[in-house]
Amino acid sequence: MATIALAKKLADVTGVSDWLGDLLGGSKAAQVAGDVLDLASGMTGEKKPEDALSVIQQDPAKAFELKERLLSHKERLLELANSDRANARAMQVQALKQSDPEARLFIYRFAWFWAVTVCVYLGAITFIEIPKENIRFADNILGFILGTIVATILQFFFGASFQRSTEDG
Repeated sequence: MATIALAKKLADVTGVSDWLGDLLGGSKAAQVAGDVLDLASGMTGEKKPEDALSVIQQDPAKAFELKERLLSHKERLLELANSDRANARAMQVQALKQSDPEARLFIYRFAWFWAVTVCVYLGAITFIEIPKENIRFADNILGFILGTIVATILQFFFGASFQRSTEDG
């Protein structure tokens, strides 16, 4: 079974899939999954992650113990999963130091292009009559634009926020 799939199963068994599941979907998912499997294998004494999963699924006390270990490593796993974001910002700092204006201004022009595109689209679907059979398409496109394009641009320029629960699980 794949490393990430095993880690997701462990997250489900231990009841931490609400935050750990998100970390297992990013660009550092394999590294996060490897850490989770190492914790499970070390705790159970099993060499194979599949065997560790089986032990944890059968023993609620082991599942609770792994949950406690995962919660104690939560900050480190969050940092690992999100370390790639620092690289994008560092790349932009280097781009700003270049003498070529196209390289320096590309990200800003790219953001402006999408901002104008979004505004034009919003104006169009607001003030232009849309045929009834196309309303679902317009809604889907609007959801995509607002949920991905606008959110990504805002996260890049203003940083992403992470909700950290005050609860332990």
